[in-house]
Amino acid sequence: MIKFNIVVDDQQIISSILMKGHSGFDIKGKDIVCSAVSTLIAGFVLSIGSLNTIKFDQKSDKPGFFEYKLFNIDETEKLELASYSKFLLKSLLWIETGYGDFCKLDIKKTGAR
Repeated sequence: MIKFNIVVDDQQIISSILMKGHSGFDIKGKDIVCSAVSTLIAGFVLSIGSLNTIKFDQKSDKPGFFEYKLFNIDETEKLELASYSKFLLKSLLWIETGYGDFCKLDIKKTGAR
């Protein structure tokens, strides 16, 4: 099972993600849950990486593991980051709804950055 620990602020900006595990939905190369999650995470990282003032760190040094931490955000790009964060959260929640035996989210809320 893929397990997520996600921290978001009151504007739904994701400040950290810890993802561990494998979905086990199907064999490698045919696992649609893994494919969907991987595509969403990659799209999120590529999108925020295109923003000029956001400082973050990511680690994905072994299969079935991903970590992201936001360090700095400028007011000028807060709205765009919030949009990317909301898209990722809604998409992952949709996957959890349909494939809850293979993907679980633990979302914690904090105050604004």
